Amino acid sequence: MTSVRWTHSARRDYRNVLEWLNDRNPTAATRTADRIDDRLALLARMPQMGRSGRVEGTRELVISRTRYLVVYRFEETTDQILIVRLLHGAQRWPPG
Repeated sequence: MTSVRWTHSARRDYRNVLEWLNDRNPTAATRTADRIDDRLALLARMPQMGRSGRVEGTRELVISRTRYLVVYRFEETTDQILIVRLLHGAQRWPPG
């Protein structure tokens, strides 16, 4: 199975999303974390399942039943997925 690694930015995104949700609705935070984790487990089995990304060399995976998406790179030569960002669908991406 393909390994999944996170950039520091993506880890920070994940923490920020869950902290923000937990402050408002702990149940929603737990559900969102579970949905993200479930989709990433599926992604590890099917790395090409996301759509082509808006940034060259990336792919984007919508986290179903949430407002979030994961931006990632799949390195076929090393069989690794690198999670680049976890973004709210309303966030501007790419920046600038």
